[in-house]
Amino acid sequence: MSVCLAPLTLLLFHQVSVVGLFANLLAVPRVTLVVTPLCLFGLVLPFAWSVAAEALQLLVCLLKVCAGVSWAQWSAPAAPLWAGAAALVGMGVWAMRVSMWLRWFGVALVLPVLSWQTPRPAHGTFELVGADMGQGHAVLVRTATHSLLYDTGPPYSAETDAGQRVLVPLLRAWGERLDRIVISHQDSDHSGGAPAVMAMQP
Repeated sequence: MSVCLAPLTLLLFHQVSVVGLFANLLAVPRVTLVVTPLCLFGLVLPFAWSVAAEALQLLVCLLKVCAGVSWAQWSAPAAPLWAGAAALVGMGVWAMRVSMWLRWFGVALVLPVLSWQTPRPAHGTFELVGADMGQGHAVLVRTATHSLLYDTGPPYSAETDAGQRVLVPLLRAWGERLDRIVISHQDSDHSGGAPAVMAMQP
């Protein structure tokens, strides 16, 4: 299921969890065979809920370690509709009980999604993208070989900012690797999103 849903996840979210299969191998048996029975047993003897909570805490710690590795997820640019449709057909063929050569043909149908690159401007030209984020601004300048982000927008709250909500999804969807970030000045509506962008692309 993890392998066959990977193209759909890639199409919808432009990223796939690399550690997801291992995380599920840890989580599904523990929750099914340990946590859930203890919770049900807790309806009769309430102390079982504390044991279930401790069992769940250990699982959460292990999953945090999995999520914290630098290669935990793989991002790819947003592919066009035809490539996405081909990938879904390919994974459907791979999951069917058919001959092996036909299954490998299904894998070949996924390759356009995995190798898609967002077209860049022609040499000698540039593309300027102003991200819509309310107050403050961020401008992405793309050339044939380089990308520069000018300002990173405002913080929205203590938990989130324009970098996390607007810029990181935009950069992921285009498969963009920044060469430079220029912050015009330190006012929060110009620099508030910088930590999220820097965390995505150190």
